[in-house]
Amino acid sequence: MELAHNLNISKWNLYLRNTYYGDTTGPDVIRTAQQIGDFQFDSYGHQVIRGKLITDLSLAYNFTEKATLTLGVNNLFDIYPEKNVKANNNNDQFVYSRATFQFGLNGRYIFARASFKLF
Repeated sequence: MELAHNLNISKWNLYLRNTYYGDTTGPDVIRTAQQIGDFQFDSYGHQVIRGKLITDLSLAYNFTEKATLTLGVNNLFDIYPEKNVKANNNNDQFVYSRATFQFGLNGRYIFARASFKLF
């Protein structure tokens, strides 16, 4: 689910987007004895990866109708997916699920973008 707002004032543009990535279920069955820690499991023993809210923000300035500079942040609050249960992370080699995640594993992403229209 996504909620976004785009605000234009003169040559400025502010864009704010909140995206909610809902719960998803991992494919591996975790034995009851290994279901420890602050994790959720469904009735079949699959780890439930809980939903997260990701916020993106950008600010753009239109120098002309054909030239724009944008500065922005994707995943503003540096949110990461839920970690794998210990029984499924292969001695901490796979902190996050390789099979199931709702969004990227790299956290916050800061960018600058220059746009030019040729025609």
